[in-house]
Amino acid sequence: MLTLSACQSPPESQRDLPPIQASSAHFHYHARSPDDVQSDILDRLERNRADFYQFMGLADESITDYYYFADETDLIKNAPCTLPRSDCTLRHSAYASIPFHEHEIIHTYMAGVGAPSAPILEGVAESVGCIRSAGADYNGSELDWRVAVSNYPSADSTLYAGDQRFVTQLMNQMSVAKTVEYYRQDLFTLDPAQFALAFEHFWNLRIDDVWSAAVGSGAPGPFLPICPCAVNSVAIDSTETSVAHPNDADYRPMPLDSGPLTIEFSTNGYIDVQNCRRDTPSMQVLQQSRLGRSTLVLQPDQEQYFLTFENSGTERFTASRNLSLQPTCSGLSTFSAVAGASQLGVAAPRSGGPNWFIGVSAAAPMRVERIDAGTGALTICSDCSLTNCQSLDSLGATASVGGGMVIQFTPDSSTSTRGLDAVVVVFH
Repeated sequence: MLTLSACQSPPESQRDLPPIQASSAHFHYHARSPDDVQSDILDRLERNRADFYQFMGLADESITDYYYFADETDLIKNAPCTLPRSDCTLRHSAYASIPFHEHEIIHTYMAGVGAPSAPILEGVAESVGCIRSAGADYNGSELDWRVAVSNYPSADSTLYAGDQRFVTQLMNQMSVAKTVEYYRQDLFTLDPAQFALAFEHFWNLRIDDVWSAAVGSGAPGPFLPICPCAVNSVAIDSTETSVAHPNDADYRPMPLDSGPLTIEFSTNGYIDVQNCRRDTPSMQVLQQSRLGRSTLVLQPDQEQYFLTFENSGTERFTASRNLSLQPTCSGLSTFSAVAGASQLGVAAPRSGGPNWFIGVSAAAPMRVERIDAGTGALTICSDCSLTNCQSLDSLGATASVGGGMVIQFTPDSSTSTRGLDAVVVVFH
């Protein structure tokens, strides 16, 4: 459902808002029943707020009232929303029929900053988030910024897609701090000419040029919301971290410039890795499995990355620098494989060189199977002479190996030289 921030309060006698069921430092959570309050919702909200506030440079202590309605019918009947069948925000209060609505929550965070015109108002609410997908690709975005300014409020998804691309472009090209200052200074208007004049006065740029670069036919592919990656980074200290997320997917950033990382999981859900700007492909680096052990060896480049845990549950992992990939087959780290209980993910920069190597030891001969659907080249060799090798060129390919081996991984840089490529194998 598309969400809007425009609200108009009906007569008080017609409203039956859910009562407060839970509270934290910055949230009052309203729901029809205590049973409707998810066990981790306040932790998720507080961490979301801390991440957003640090990323955007905000510093107020305002409280968000989040009204979670029992269903859409309850929302339509009792929430103060202008558009039918829409969630909405009024200042620091969000009204929604889902337990956690990031778009509306962001509106409450920004309520004390300013009240800008629709493209920046809705664009900020769409442009930040670590789990959300893009609203639409550029073929589904509004190409005319005048429509985005004047057609408000609206449930047209192309408007939100265009607004998202427009604001993401500003934050990436002009800085987050400057975009927040623009949000603060812009005054809401439905007049395209007035909006354009104010935009050019602030940025010394023509809105036609900026909108076209972000949304036009020559613009890049779909923009995902930017992940702040600002709080709760993975601790690289070999101590176990527990991430409980029983009701939804979750994420954790990795420290910038951390160097090679080894992350060992005792749980086995789907794990993805992506850069925080979310403008390179997301790579699945571990799959759900009944195996007793999963290890990710990651060789980052100069960008910051974060892990996404796709399955609801609890992740337990340790991060260290025990293993690393090498650009030549010498001085290799060695991963110890256990038949039936080992899954190994390897992630390396697409631009970091043609090949990456890691050694593998095993107590007995076993079979290794490739379980990712990527296009990078994977070769299993008996040693660093690289003469006795077997190619695992696609999903499901297998090879029989002895007690020791060398993995050679060549990331696919045919479509992009940015971001990471990954390969995942299991040992039987």
